[in-house]
Amino acid sequence: KDFAKSLRRLRDTFTEEVAADPMSLYMPAHHVAVEFHKSNAFIRYFRGGNRISKTESGCYENYAVTTNQFPYRPTCALPASTFIVGSNFAQYGEAVFYKKYIEGEPGNPLSPVFPEGGKWLHHYNEKKHLITIACPGCAAAGKARQCGHPKSTIQLFSDLEGPTVLAGGQYALGQFDEHIDEEFFSEAITRLETVPFGNLMVTHTPLEGKGAWEHQRLTLLFEEGSPKNLVVGTVKNP
Repeated sequence: KDFAKSLRRLRDTFTEEVAADPMSLYMPAHHVAVEFHKSNAFIRYFRGGNRISKTESGCYENYAVTTNQFPYRPTCALPASTFIVGSNFAQYGEAVFYKKYIEGEPGNPLSPVFPEGGKWLHHYNEKKHLITIACPGCAAAGKARQCGHPKSTIQLFSDLEGPTVLAGGQYALGQFDEHIDEEFFSEAITRLETVPFGNLMVTHTPLEGKGAWEHQRLTLLFEEGSPKNLVVGTVKNP
């Protein structure tokens, strides 16, 4: 009887809770995504064809790190700031970032990651492409909009403005989504290495071939392995 009552309560609130927090349903699409999430590499390179969950895996990481729900490896204390640099910024901002994080994508039950009026969204600055996320206490209390505590952020930067857009920031996580100019790489590392457990993920479809800097630098880095490419304060995965 007690089990039946608990199940009834869960079923009665399930639709409402998922609508407020769609990413709560996330499960890695395959073993590669699991390995990507679990990796303690300072620079993680998720390379493959379209529609294999590269960007969605990145969405989950940004969500989980900024809401303090990441189960796979240590992350910094809140508030946490993350950044995304998207290729073809004018198109990416509207077609990918806004739809995945704020508006929602047709056929994607995990979107929007932060719906308007949902559990976590405090504010979205459309001009700056900046998502401000409520603290866990206010989110749990249904007061994300009223949160007056330190808040996490996720921000999309233009790949057309050069790496100085990252200057001055300190980030717990960064993402290059698709082919980003190599000049961003060093600046991104500088902005991540001072934050505990900070790291960079590169989600990339290698359309540029073996001449691309991602292949040249990141494949070599992978082959060199630990301890060179390891998040400070962690040990190599078993």
